Amino acid sequence: MSGNFNSITLMGNLTKDPKLEFTASGKQKGLFRIAVNRKFKKGTEFVEDPLFIDVEVWEKQAENCNGRLKKGSPVLVDGQLRRDEWTGKDSEPRERWYVAAHVVQFLHSKGENPGDPNFPF
Repeated sequence: MSGNFNSITLMGNLTKDPKLEFTASGKQKGLFRIAVNRKFKKGTEFVEDPLFIDVEVWEKQAENCNGRLKKGSPVLVDGQLRRDEWTGKDSEPRERWYVAAHVVQFLHSKGENPGDPNFPF
């Protein structure tokens, strides 16, 4: 097969409220983190192994996420896996993996309260 393909789809819940930032040029940038749980059986018990994924959204989608999502909100995220590299204050190399989202599908309606512990998801 020729060429490469970078696509990722995740379903999880926000670990905290989304954050809305503005770039120097005035573009809206939204940031949030989701927890994606892997459940498996270890011996006779079921264990949850959460994976925490950073998500980045831009412009109108960032505004929509900021207005409609909050901690606990279930979402489906479709995008590309990306990596940032930089040198820390201690001169050590650092990296961050995240999803640059193309689509964020809200899995609850406006009237539902995903922060409620009885929320079904």
